[in-house]
Amino acid sequence: MTLRERSIDKIIKKLKKGDEKAFDTIYEMYVKLIYHVIFQIVKNKLDAEDLTQEVFVKMYENIQSLKDNVQFKYWFLQIAKNHALNYVKKKSYVLNDEYIRNMAAREEVVDDFEDLLNQFKGVLNADEIDIIALHLYHRMTFREIGLLREETTSAVNNKYARAIKKVREFYKEGGIFLWKKV
Repeated sequence: MTLRERSIDKIIKKLKKGDEKAFDTIYEMYVKLIYHVIFQIVKNKLDAEDLTQEVFVKMYENIQSLKDNVQFKYWFLQIAKNHALNYVKKKSYVLNDEYIRNMAAREEVVDDFEDLLNQFKGVLNADEIDIIALHLYHRMTFREIGLLREETTSAVNNKYARAIKKVREFYKEGGIFLWKKV
């Protein structure tokens, strides 16, 4: 068991005993990742925020059912994914362009990484953007991404490599400026 796995195991044991600080720690560790997974499914910032909170409550209510504390991340991501998919099915969620424009007009501050990913929307497909965000921003390994997306590690790795190649080609053609020179 790695140091990180031992640390997660210790936090989860405390969480199972009802420790509020353990819950806060888990929240800080996973809120961005859970939000990202949900947002990729519902495609709406406000709904994703609400569902993220619901998923944390659901996780806390069901933490006793987790058998292997080291597998917490995958278990938690599966809860988030299923909750978001159920929400979409239940709501028959259909977004049109006008609704998306209205939501975008209401958003105040967008994270720098999200701004960067938005620059690639004309170059990369949704899967490629998702894989890049999970790998670079959420620091997930290709194996972890594969487990989450139910794909092989090599498939995720290949999609990532193709996406990075597309971004490089786009950048070489003068499409965007990714980083400022210091």
